[in-house]
Amino acid sequence: MITKEDVLAFEKTFTDKKTYRRFLCIKLKIIDGKTQAEIDLLQRHKGKVGIYDLHQALNALVGRPVIFQTVYNLLNRHDWKAKVPRPVHPNHNDEAQTLFKKTS
Repeated sequence: MITKEDVLAFEKTFTDKKTYRRFLCIKLKIIDGKTQAEIDLLQRHKGKVGIYDLHQALNALVGRPVIFQTVYNLLNRHDWKAKVPRPVHPNHNDEAQTLFKKTS
């Protein structure tokens, strides 16, 4: 029988991101008791939650439909930002930037 400690100890051995994500599915099932649908939702969003996901969760929690502004007000009240700018473009090239600066 695999225990929680075994799973947590095994987690530290991964270096490959793809294999680690597969392991997280097993970890969520064994330790957290998540269903396959919940794990699929987490994998689809890669751990990120969007405003629509929060809206659906709030609707389920309250038991009735709420307007989107309620979610924005909740995020604002807790100083959360709906969108965060990325620090660097994923396809940036430092060499091309320095070359451009030299030639312009």
